[in-house]
Parts: sequence; structure tokens; C-alpha cells
Amino acid sequence: MKRGLKLAAAAVLSVMCALCFAFGVSAIAAQPEEGGAKSLNIHYANLKFEDNVYILYAAGSENIEDTSSIKLLVWDSVPAEYTAESAPDYTLNVYNHQEINGVTYPVFCFTELAAKQMTDDVYVCAYYDDNGTPVYSAPFKYSILQYAYNMRNGGTEDHMLQDLLYSMLNYGSAAQRYYNYNIERPADGEYVNVKVNGGTLSDGFTYGLYNANEAITVTAPAEKDGHLFNYWLDQYGNSYGYGESTFTYTGGIYEDISFTAAYEGLAEIIDIELPSEILLSDVDNTKVIVRYSDWNYDYISPRDLKNITAGSVNWDAAGTYTFTAEYEGFTKQFTVTIVDPADREIISIYIKETYLGEDPIVSIEYNVGGYEDTTLSAMIEAGATVTDMNTNEPFDISSAAAGEYNLHIEYKGSGADAYLRLIDPDDTTVNGISCNTFIVTVDENDELTMHIDGFMLNVYRNNNTTSYVPLTEDMISYDQAQIKEIGADGRCFHHYLRRI
Repeated sequence: MKRGLKLAAAAVLSVMCALCFAFGVSAIAAQPEEGGAKSLNIHYANLKFEDNVYILYAAGSENIEDTSSIKLLVWDSVPAEYTAESAPDYTLNVYNHQEINGVTYPVFCFTELAAKQMTDDVYVCAYYDDNGTPVYSAPFKYSILQYAYNMRNGGTEDHMLQDLLYSMLNYGSAAQRYYNYNIERPADGEYVNVKVNGGTLSDGFTYGLYNANEAITVTAPAEKDGHLFNYWLDQYGNSYGYGESTFTYTGGIYEDISFTAAYEGLAEIIDIELPSEILLSDVDNTKVIVRYSDWNYDYISPRDLKNITAGSVNWDAAGTYTFTAEYEGFTKQFTVTIVDPADREIISIYIKETYLGEDPIVSIEYNVGGYEDTTLSAMIEAGATVTDMNTNEPFDISSAAAGEYNLHIEYKGSGADAYLRLIDPDDTTVNGISCNTFIVTVDENDELTMHIDGFMLNVYRNNNTTSYVPLTEDMISYDQAQIKEIGADGRCFHHYLRRI
């Protein structure tokens, strides 16, 4: 039987050798193909805390029975090539075997890290000697900083771990300053993730962490499929480095950024935007935006993100998923929370003004899924409870009189306050009036003239209707002496309506 290897780096936490967490991996294990070629990859990476901090790597394999013979080649810096002949700084044997999502992986433990090296990238690949024929995984880089970045940016809700990482990075930065080691990349600095599409960073990888003061050099082929390199585009469509297939960005970065190589006459994907939260019932109606280098965009379904290279997602089950997917040559990591409609929360409830005898129209705003339009009776039929907050008694719209009500509505496990105005269609009582500003002039004989021809008075009634009547002088009251005084200064006069 032919064999194959895959390497994956995974991290385990143990505190003072007493507490150990299994690999938190949600990767999809490839099924070995009978007679398939041997292959390796780094399955996952994480940290191990004892009196020192270690990096653990899990090696995935295909068609290899003796996984204990797999080795991990480690370099402190980028090697000329990732092979056993390229003088690795360390060659690690299997540390132990661990089960991750039902699959057993050989695990390697890299211990050669001092506190001052928390921001150092470690470069590895898995290696297997198949009777003289070497089998290698794809290269993989990882660091303590990368683990901390992942955990502090949505990787965990464990506040104690967050605090530990914060203190650990401060300690690492202090060690860097004390030993004057790599102080341009302090462990306690603010870092963002940089991703390259259609090219690589200076170390040959398509991803890396940078702080705001670091220069970023990206490189792409000068030609692709007969098309000349044009420029670099970030995920927002901003362009850089016209004609420079090797370009160094020095503008400072303060958020995650991606650079995509754009070629003359080719529309390359520069970003894919997947909503961070999707209602389970709306998965198939959700639009994922695909943005291209020619400033056009397209829509795809979440289910079109099929080629998952790390992590996993189940579009038919509620949960939070982190996965890396490839679509038409563009690769990106996504984190999405799929929410069961029964678990979402109400943010606000708006009830439209309603006439007596009618069923109020209700608009419910949820934290996920936007708005739901329904009626008050439909909500009550579905189990909603409506309370009059002024009386703290159940609200019964069938017996409610016209007026204003402050309500509290509990609906499907969540609730919110709402305001309802019930209107009597037969109540024509005036509740307000208004009109536009008109002019009053004072002549040399102190005579007042009101210029109100064509002005209308807006009359508002309790039945929510508005009527208009001509404005007449008998509706207006004023202080004549005050008007004369104001008029002499050329100032404005505010008119007053007497009554209707």
C-alpha cells in the first residue's frame, strides 16, 4: 500500500503540568486513498504552557502506517529549501500521539524558545523517508505571537487565558528590551494580519503578522498567462505599486489587510465578504460579496465556499465556525456564527400607529437576521405576552381605549419595550396647529399690516387627520408696541396664533 503524510501544527495548553487541553482543531481529515501517493501537511499549531512555552505540531498523513517514523524539520529562519538536505536547525522525533476529531495524529514538541523570541517565526515541514524516497509536507510557519493573535482576536472567550497572554507578551517584550533582541517587533505591540493573493511576502509565505512600523514587501510574477503585472490592490480596492511586481509598502497598517496582484486585462478576486452572523433559516438566501480588481463585484452563496483547506463549517447547524476556504484561486479565513432563529435576541420592537378595531402592525429588529414584520395578534398567537407597563397588567387590545401605551413584549425567549398609540377614528378634537412664517410691516404712521394672503393654517386632530384652513387676522394675537419696537430695529417678529 502506498502512503501519504500531511503535517498540521496544533497546540495544547498545560498549566504547571497539571492542566492540559486537547487540540482545539476543527479540521477535516482527508481520507486516505488506497494506493495513493504519500503526502504531508501541518495540521494545526498551538501552544503548550509549563515552566516554558512550547509549540506543538500535529502531523497529518495519508497512506503511512508507521507514523512514529515521521520527523519534523525546524528552521529558525527561512531556508533555501524545505528539505532534509537544507541543514535544518532542529530535527524532531514524535513527542506523542493525540486524537483530534476522531483522528490520531503524531505530535511534535518544539521547546527551543526563550522569552525574547515570542515574535520569532518558526519554519517547519514534516518529513518521512519512504525507503529512500523523501516525502515532505508543505512549509508551515508559526510563532507564540501568532497563537496570541489568534486567541485575542476571537479564538477564545476564556478571560483568564486572555489575561495570561497579555501578561506573557508584556514579559516577552521586557526580555527583548533587556537583551536588546529584535526590539523592532515587540511582543506587546499591536499587530495586524497581512495576506497576499497571487504572490508572497518576503519569507515566501502568503500570510504574516506585522506591526504598524514595519515595511511590508510583496512579490508576484511579472507576467501571468500572458498578461503583464499592473498593480497591487487591497481588500478595499485601493491600488499600490503600479508596475512593481515587487513592492514595499511603508504607509503604516492599523487593521488586517490583504494585497492582491492585479494584471492587465485580468479581473482578480481581491476580497470575499461573508457576514459574521447568519440566521440558520437564511443561509441559502445570504449573499456573499466577491470583489474583483476591476472594481466589479459578484454574489455567491455561502455554500459556494466548498474548497475548505483548514477548519470546517456546517451550514445546516447552528454554531460558530472558523475555516479557510479557497474560491477561484482566492484563499481567505472566515469566522461565521450560524444562529438558530430560536436563539436570537430582540433589539427593538416598533408598533405602527393603529386605529381602534385594527390589528397593530409590528416590526421586530433582531440581533441577527434583521427585521421581521408581523402583527400583534400573530405574535400573541405564537405565545407572546404583552404587558401594560403603566398598570403592570396584561394588555388586551380588544378592550383598550384610544390613547398612548407603553408596553413590554416577551416573544420567543426575548423581549423589548414598545410604544403603541391607539387612535379613535371618530375623535376630531384638535390637538395642534401650525403655519408658515408670515410678514408684518410697520409704516411711517406706525400702522401694522399683516401679509397673510394665501397662508394656510395646519390643523391636527386626534383621529390622526390634518386639515387646512385659510389664515385670518382674527386668529392672531400680538403686542403692538413690541412689534413696533422690533420693526424699528429691522429685527424679526414671531407671530402668535390666538385660537381657532
